[in-house]
Amino acid sequence: MLLLAFGGVLSGEPAPTTPDTPAPSESTPPAESESGDALVIELAAERELDPATLDAARTALAFHAENAGIEVVDVTETDADELAVTFGADVTSTDIDAFARAISAPAAEGFYAVDAVHPATGGADLGDGSATPPCDVLRFGPISVEGHVIACDEAMLTQLLLPSSARLVGDAIIEVEVSGDVVAVTLSDAAAEDFAAWTREASAATAPGNQIALVDFIGVISAPTVAEELAGEFQISGATLDAELIAARLRLISAGVSFTPR
Repeated sequence: MLLLAFGGVLSGEPAPTTPDTPAPSESTPPAESESGDALVIELAAERELDPATLDAARTALAFHAENAGIEVVDVTETDADELAVTFGADVTSTDIDAFARAISAPAAEGFYAVDAVHPATGGADLGDGSATPPCDVLRFGPISVEGHVIACDEAMLTQLLLPSSARLVGDAIIEVEVSGDVVAVTLSDAAAEDFAAWTREASAATAPGNQIALVDFIGVISAPTVAEELAGEFQISGATLDAELIAARLRLISAGVSFTPR
């Protein structure tokens, strides 16, 4: 099955057999970077907190900070369940505090129906006199507004209005594999049954009811149009996609990882 990033189309084909993929490497600080404050983050997980999961957390946290406009010098493991994020010397305590709050209490995680699609500038009426904020306000991740979740794509070009809760939570994912620029995802048997029913309904719906959004604490991972009923396997691919980053984000929600800044 093929799942193209953000605005792609979901269609069916067998998932590939993939070789073992090396774990993501630690970020290497640029030579000219000067270190500032560090944030120690304790990790907990519903599944095993193994080295691969820690590597995934390192990759995702570094990306999340930098995508929010915060310079990260390094992300290092300080204990079996702790990571230290070292920020650039110019990063303010206000931004570090906002980053810490966002990762410790994410507004969204899992598979969501899509209620509406808006431009990054926001301003869409929520039906109660209030309007959606621009994506600039969401640089630290999705937010809850008036019974909805608002999440932006990583390029901060489009925002999605989502229900307040996921239809399938992240631990519905039981396996994530990378082969080249393709990420293959496998769901549990129970989740696959619900996913098949959901995609069958979505494939017959009109926009935006024919979209499914996969969201984490960073934002929208992918929000494809559903073309047909799907079972418990799909792929995420795209010419400009960072497959290792996508896989890292999926592995974190699969393992039910939570962050506690200290």
